[in-house]
This record gives sequence, structure tokens and C-alpha cells, in this order.
Amino acid sequence: MKDTFSVLFFLKVSKAKSDGTVPIYVRITANGSRSEVSIKRYISKERWNSSKAKAKGTNQESQLLNKYIDIIQSKVLDAHQTLIQEGKHISGKSIKNKYLGVDEYAKKLIEVYQYHNQRIEELIGIEYQYSTYSKFKTSLMHLSNFIQSKYNVDDIPLIDLQYQFITSYEHYLKATLGVGINTSNKYLMHLKKVITLAIDNEWLVRNPFNRFKMKNKPSERVFLIEDELTRIIETPILNQRTSEVRDVFVFCCLTGLAYSDVKSLSSDDVTKGIDGKMWIRKHRKKTGSLSRISIVPYAVELIERYKDHPEANTKEILFPVISNQRMNIYLKDVGALCNIDKKLTVHMARHTFGTYTATLGVPIETIGQMMGHKSIKTTQIYAKIIDKKIANDMDDFSNKLPEFKVKAS
Repeated sequence: MKDTFSVLFFLKVSKAKSDGTVPIYVRITANGSRSEVSIKRYISKERWNSSKAKAKGTNQESQLLNKYIDIIQSKVLDAHQTLIQEGKHISGKSIKNKYLGVDEYAKKLIEVYQYHNQRIEELIGIEYQYSTYSKFKTSLMHLSNFIQSKYNVDDIPLIDLQYQFITSYEHYLKATLGVGINTSNKYLMHLKKVITLAIDNEWLVRNPFNRFKMKNKPSERVFLIEDELTRIIETPILNQRTSEVRDVFVFCCLTGLAYSDVKSLSSDDVTKGIDGKMWIRKHRKKTGSLSRISIVPYAVELIERYKDHPEANTKEILFPVISNQRMNIYLKDVGALCNIDKKLTVHMARHTFGTYTATLGVPIETIGQMMGHKSIKTTQIYAKIIDKKIANDMDDFSNKLPEFKVKAS
């Protein structure tokens, strides 16, 4: 496609002064993008020739202004030519910055990423969880290692970011680090967020993600069936910590609470509903959405079981919840003791709740309210799981049917 470039001087009527004079602006358009800047001169509308983009008349004042406009145009043309010679990206903003002497190439990618992460760190407990900050730190580490390995430098200018940079980073994540498609996409989404920040601050003109597409691979949601959950509840566990982890896990299976939400669950989050039963009303840590959950009897028993637990009482929470990582370690022991072949994780409890309730016919909208989903699309994954189960069950049913032979009439 042929490059386009034009320069236009015009009056910015919306910024007219109280004396009636209007500022003169220059609009620089290149390759479909444009940028405007004042030339620091004013003129009345009556004295401006819009078709010629010059001041009317031959008096000295008009001649001086028109000569100044010619000088500005010459400088803009020089800026455009310089960018071409330097092999830099051509846009209205890059030409304007070159004309103004602004170094738009000063900001670098890792520098902006660190700035982004610092802002998140300062908002931990206000807008973000520490886990979010930790994930961006990990993403930054992978990006830094990629830049070092590919370019042998610690950082690169934002202006050098091209589509090829994104695809090369994607290949590095998959081929060198060996991460899966969905994990790779998470790191790329983190990078995209940082680049959007740079664009919003006008540190970068063109978004290298413009033509880049990401598509997650459908993941298999692992959940417990009724028999497995029953075994976990009824199997005697002698080790106290393992038993506590089991109880917290079961509570999440019966309420749909995520780890971060059960960890901070307090008596203030439990109230009596209009039906006289106990309810959980709690804003999710991840999304801020309100979860409204009617607590089933066994889950109420679990709350009662830990009401005098010293560790929970000290922290003013309902359960003695340890770290997510340690809980998953203890859950391996729970699985072995209960003869569960599936790998138990804290998050599996949430999937179990969503699937179990959908299986029992609880409407998707109700499940979404209880789980605090912002979008019904998030909840519909459980309906898909049930559809798959129905299909498998019907396949089994079909296979067990005898062959029916219709007699000819």
C-alpha cells in the first residue's frame, strides 16, 4: 500500500480567545493516522483564507504570519523525510513528535512493564490481590528473559515493537518454556495490557497486537461425582491438619466459594435469609461480584465445628485456611485416603459445586448468582458439561440396547 502524507493549517475555532482571535493549528496526516498541534499564533476568522490556509492580505502582519506558516510546513516536511531516512515508523504522531523534538523512543518496554507492576503493587488490598501482582511479576520475568535471549539486551524501545515481536514471544513461551496454549495466552494478555497502558499514555503510536489473534484451547473441567464427594466427607482422617483441609475443601464443594473467598470468610458474611436459613453474602475477591448462597445443612455443621477454633478466632475468620499451595499438597493425601483417582485441588471444589448443582436441575442463572459470575457465559460451561454427560450416558444406553428387528408386514 502506498504511503500517504499531508499537512494542513486550519483554525481551531473551539479554542477561540475572548478577544475573538482563533489559534492556528497544523494537522499532520500520514498513513491513515493524524495528529494536531498549535503553531502558537492567533488570527481573527475574518482575516483567514481557509482555501489557501493562509492569512488574507498583503500587509506586513499577514506577510510575516504566512512566512512563519511556510517555515512550520518546511520543518514538518523535514521531520517526515528524516523519519523515512531513519527507517522509523511513519504516523501523524511520530512526525509531530519529530517536529517538536520530542523523543518518543525514550520509553522502553521493560521500563513500562515495571511501572505497570509498581502501580498494581501499590493497590494491593485496594483494587488488586497479591496473587495478581505475583502473576504479572512472573510474566515480566519471562518477557525479560525472552528479550535477553533474542536481542542480547536488557530492554527495547517501545517504538521497535512490531507484530513479529509478539509472534516471536509466543513461540518462545511455547517452544522454549514449554507452556501450554492457555498459559501462553495469559502471558500475552498481560503484555497486551501493558502495551495498552503505553498507548493510553501516548508513549506508543501503533499497537503491535492489532492483527494478532489468541484463541484458548478448551480445557477439561475436573469435578467430583456424588460418590467421590461422599467418600471424602465420610472417610475418617486422623491427622488434624489434613482433616481441616478436607473440611474446607468440602465446604467449598457445597458453597462454590473460591480459595480467596473462603480464606477471608467471616461471620459478617453469614446472615439469616428470608427463608430462615443461613446464607452467605460476600463480594468475590476476584471480580467484586456479589455471591449469594443458601448454605446447605452439612456446610452449616462445618461452620459450627470450627466456631471455637483458636487459629480461626485469632484471625476473625470461620475456617483455619492455609495457603493455596499447601492445601493442594494436603489434598493429595486426602485423595489417597479416600481412594480418589482424580487430582484434588482447591479450585476443583468450585467446579464440583457448579457441576453438581447443574446436574440437580438448579437453573444456570441461579448458579451464576451463587458463584458470583459477572457473565452468564461463564456459568454456561457447567451446562455444557452436563450436556456432555447426557450424551455419554445415552451412548452407554444405546450400546446396551438389543438389536430390534422389525418384521416385514
